[in-house]
Formats: sequence, structure tokens, C-alpha cells
Amino acid sequence: IKAAAAAKNAAQKQKSSKKVEPLKIGLVTLSDIKKGRGGGPSGLFRVPSKAERDKVYKETEKAIAKLEIAQIPPHGGRPWKCRVTIKEASACTSNKKIKGKASKLSKQGPLFRWYRGKLELACLPNIIEQIPETKWGRLMDDDELGINTNSLEARKSTSLTDAAMEDPNQPIIDRVWVSPLHETFRTRKSAMENAAQLSDRDKLIDKMVYGYGAKGALLRPFKPTRKQALEAGLYKFLRDGLWVVGQEESWQEDNLCEINRREALGLNPSTGEKKVENRYLRPVEEFMLSKRDELRNFRLAKMTESGISAKDQKYAYKDAHKELREIWREMSGAERDLWR
Repeated sequence: IKAAAAAKNAAQKQKSSKKVEPLKIGLVTLSDIKKGRGGGPSGLFRVPSKAERDKVYKETEKAIAKLEIAQIPPHGGRPWKCRVTIKEASACTSNKKIKGKASKLSKQGPLFRWYRGKLELACLPNIIEQIPETKWGRLMDDDELGINTNSLEARKSTSLTDAAMEDPNQPIIDRVWVSPLHETFRTRKSAMENAAQLSDRDKLIDKMVYGYGAKGALLRPFKPTRKQALEAGLYKFLRDGLWVVGQEESWQEDNLCEINRREALGLNPSTGEKKVENRYLRPVEEFMLSKRDELRNFRLAKMTESGISAKDQKYAYKDAHKELREIWREMSGAERDLWR
């Protein structure tokens, strides 16, 4: 036992004595930027030109803002806004903390990389993956967001981007969320809490003013209470700047006529369709519903082969949906057209 322990200690000393080669960082000049390549064999680079770095920051800010907004539902058809500002660490750090060689590096900003002839912030894919996906965000399709395989928002993290995240000169990303009611929020948590409240207001307005229930179902006439009418009126005034007394009852006669017409035709009185199962599905929904059982069974079978007991196997439909959405994002336009 002592001999084995001594051998282990010797191996650890030998391993610690080996020098870890530092990551080689290239330098991109203005002429390299014009060519769309250059800076050396390394995959990571510094950019001495502050003006060129600012150009990359502007595009990066737009990409981050687009993904942040996609996670929050609109209010009354008006989307949220997210103001993103990228600052360099050197601009927010006192000179006492940055000295010598580190001071020179900080003046050249964070690490960048080439991607199809353009400079990009190397750690952007990792920053994107840190944005939590919400229930609303999972419903949004890349086509609706205007994202394709060449978009900054579609970048995936690699070992190179992971290495860039370890760089001490990480950019500082400042986010400010602005609601459709022009309220500002400095944290994502407070913005999400406010968005949930606005969503509940929209549901109340749809129910009281327009006669629509959950998922757009047509409601039968009912008598709203005074409290409900006043509350819906206040929220509609705050949202649209317009409210008419008695508006909460204006939809009821039209709804009753439409419900009677649908029932006479043998249709669902709420949705107007023959069967709820036959509702129109978006291509991405059709794809996920068609493939989720197959994928889930495949993953559970793999777990069984790995020796994981049925009790400990965890792979729900939401896990399958998340994995299938990633597959959908990587599919070509021709492959997506097959599901339209």
C-alpha cells in the first residue's frame, strides 16, 4: 500500500511539474479585416482597433437583444424591448488592478474569432446559451424570429469559444428591459415577473372585452361583476389608452349568434372546428408531435442498455421537445418545407 501511495505521489509531482502551454493568441490588423482573414494560425485573436471592436459589439448587442425579447410574450400585440450595451472590462476597472502586460492586453479588448470571413466576439455562443429559455420562447419558431444558420443568434459553443470564456478580459454586458408600458427593468427576473402580470391582464381583457377564453375559445354570454368590469377597463386603458363604459357587454350578442350558428352546423361552439385535434399546427409543432414518441422511446431504450433501472430513467416529453427543437434549428429550408 505504501509503495502504491508513493508511486501515486510521484506521478502527481511529475504531472504538476509539466508546464502548461499558454493559449496562443493572434493579432488582427486593419489590413487583415479588409481581407477577411489573417492574424496568425491561432483561432482566437485580439483586435487593437477600438473602432473595429465597436462595430462587432453593435452587431452582438442586436443579436443578444433579439434572443432576450423572444423569451417574453408581447402585451396587446406590442413587443418588449431590450437595450443591450457591451462594455470592455478595462473601461470598468481601475488602473490599480491592471498593471504591466495585463494592462496592454486589456486595451485590446476581449478575444475574437473569424467566422466565414467576419470577425465575431469569440464568447458569444456561450453568452447566448446562458439566456434561459422560457415557455413563450419555446413556442417561437426560428423563421418567426428571422434566424437562419448564418445568423449570429444561431451560433453554437465549441472548445474554442469555451477557451475564450476563460479570458480575463471578458466583456461586460449590460441589459435593460423595457415593457410595452415603457417601464424599465434592470434584471431578467423582475422583467419576467412583470411580463407574467401583463399576460394575465391580456387574458382578462380578452375575456371581459372581446369574449375569448383560453387558447382563443369563444365564450358564451355571461354577466361580469362590477369589479371585473372596472378591472378590465383599467387594464385596457393602461394598455390601449381607450375605454368605453359598457364595452364589457358589447360582444355578447354577437358571440351568442356565432355559437348558435356553429352548433347548428355541428361544429365545436368554442373553436368553430369539427375536432380540436384537427387544429392547424405550425411546421415545427407537427415535426415535434410526430417524432417525440420515437425519440423518447429511443432514449429510454439507451438508458436501459446502460444499466439504468426503469425507476431512475428520466426523459419526459419536454426533454424530447427541447432536443427536437435543436434538430429543427439545424435543418435546412428544404427539409423544413417537408413539414409545411
